[in-house]
Amino acid sequence: MLGAPPYRKLHYDSQVLSKRHPDRHEARVADNVSHGFGNISIPRLVDFLMNAASEDSNDLMDEAAQTAAADRRDALRILLSLICDLKSKATAITEGAIAPVGFMMEADRDDGVRSYAAQVLGSLLSVYQGRLMAESTGVVANLRKAMFDSSSAVRFEACRAILSLTDDIMGVNTVVENKLVVDIVAALDDVTPAVQEVALHALSNVLREEDSATEVALGKSLVSTLLKILKQGDLADDLVLYTTLCLQHVGNLREGKERILRDGAIPLLTLLLDHPYESVRAAAVGCMMVTSINVQAKAEMKDVALVRLGQLVLEDPDDTARHHATATLQHICELPAGRQALVDTFGHGEGRAVVALVLGDPTYFK
Repeated sequence: MLGAPPYRKLHYDSQVLSKRHPDRHEARVADNVSHGFGNISIPRLVDFLMNAASEDSNDLMDEAAQTAAADRRDALRILLSLICDLKSKATAITEGAIAPVGFMMEADRDDGVRSYAAQVLGSLLSVYQGRLMAESTGVVANLRKAMFDSSSAVRFEACRAILSLTDDIMGVNTVVENKLVVDIVAALDDVTPAVQEVALHALSNVLREEDSATEVALGKSLVSTLLKILKQGDLADDLVLYTTLCLQHVGNLREGKERILRDGAIPLLTLLLDHPYESVRAAAVGCMMVTSINVQAKAEMKDVALVRLGQLVLEDPDDTARHHATATLQHICELPAGRQALVDTFGHGEGRAVVALVLGDPTYFK
């Protein structure tokens, strides 16, 4: 057939390309061949992984076990490089890749195999078909155990897989129905900041969509855990962001507002209003906005955060932060004492614009 691709040559080394290769001066081994590019390799790789997952590695001698582990790592690494688009992911899922990969992520004795398996699983769970298969294949139970693996790399990749699962409402429902919220909250105590960050990101996705998940998390002392993380000192910006977002979503429930007040989060949120990262400031003032519906919160914010909130309304370059700050001040002004404090603090000079925006009184405009 004219124009047919030379499939038979996919696994052979091209002499022409080898001359152009930047590593051509390195020693070459004739029997080491590279994998073919495209979906034609995926079914064979999945078959290999199925066979490997069904074998009992305890029956192998040490040297044979090391060789087999290296083969499994290579197969997972190659599969990970191939499932780079929707079509290839769908091919791998149709061939039944999720179940053996999930089993290897949990039960394989090699840290590298478990880590690569978690990466492959996270990639497959990022598409609709993968999330649909997550429930029927029992991979959620594999993820639950991998989140508390002895290897920090495996824990990190397992949390990333759960993050992929929570990208839409279907995955969030799967997490809630399988009671993974408790395990995600427990993962916040991990000693590795990267694991904490990914777990917080996944948790914020779940709390945003499901009030029942928020109730479960509150029962596991989530607010005190989040505040303990924020009080650790010098943290990565994204870690602070996702922690603050979790607090904001918790504040959407009445019980969450009460817990935020009881645990003393308002002064800490006020300090975050000076954070250099715009998204953190927006999340912090957003948490104050939803919490300030509570009468006790209005009174506390009047004493602690009134001046800084007014400065945000006047000066912050982020539209979301200014909007949330304005709404928070409006909530505070629902108290007569809060309204009077706003007028006394910002009723002169440039601050008159704050009073005009918050109270809707045009006489305070310049």
